[in-house]
Amino acid sequence: MALPYSEINSLCQNYIMPVLVDNIFKATPVTKRFWGKSAKWRGGPQIQAPIEYAKNTNAISYAGAGILTVAGVEIATKAALPPRQYNVAINITGIDEEENKGDAQIIDLVKAKMSNAETSIKDLFGDHFFATQTSTNLDGVGGVFAAASGTPYAGIDTADFAGWKSNGGNGKATVGGNLTLAALTTEFNRCRNDTDKPTLMVTTDAIWAGIEQTWYIGKMKYEDKETANQGFENISIHGVPLVTDSKCPSQMMYLFNEKYLKIYVMPGMNLKFIPFQYPTNYDYKIAHIRWYGNLLCTNLARQGQMITISGVA
Repeated sequence: MALPYSEINSLCQNYIMPVLVDNIFKATPVTKRFWGKSAKWRGGPQIQAPIEYAKNTNAISYAGAGILTVAGVEIATKAALPPRQYNVAINITGIDEEENKGDAQIIDLVKAKMSNAETSIKDLFGDHFFATQTSTNLDGVGGVFAAASGTPYAGIDTADFAGWKSNGGNGKATVGGNLTLAALTTEFNRCRNDTDKPTLMVTTDAIWAGIEQTWYIGKMKYEDKETANQGFENISIHGVPLVTDSKCPSQMMYLFNEKYLKIYVMPGMNLKFIPFQYPTNYDYKIAHIRWYGNLLCTNLARQGQMITISGVA
């Protein structure tokens, strides 16, 4: 029977890099950007945002002692969504914790697990951001672009407020083939109101590469410096950064106006660490990282979506 270790293996210690190499997660521009610009939720069972939805029709011109229009006019309502709750548990056995100490410790096991847990919540958030709300998940942008008569978003139905619809009130745009710069410009202009325009465009790797190769080949590629400094390569179109996001659904492009699309987070539960506790009859301890909040859009007409993009022309 051979000895379990050779001479060299007995006298030499393996070198282990003191870095936990990420093989799962990737920082995405949407998660990083929206998370970094999150707003405080001031309390209460719902996020409620006042929405101005109508002009005052009493505005008239007149001459002399002409009769003035003084009818009562409703101009505002509220968009409201409940908080969504996220949690990730961290557990470590007593023996693992003790073995990960002293000279044997290359990477702090507890810190590595905590970092992984926080990133896991953000990664799940990225999945839910683009989706339509189901079960207890985040109210993703799928609900924004699905808004229609009989399908309300944040409690408001387009039957009651026709402007409560994406792409300038026209609803999402079906490309059904190759995306052209003219088609993108049309939707961009539908989403803008004078200087109030989309601030971020997001698409898939394939569409982004097609745009780079088809529209920008042989030309200088202009980048938005702020987005580039965050580590995300981008192309500037109409002065707005276009980025690729691994979470973006296939054959889609989004035109977001971040002024009206925000993450609201309860400050007391913004990735709050719930300390380790021992169950009464197990030799391991459990901690939690917890987040309460939601994503709310307060102006659907300023958001854009283009679907079924098969290529770029």
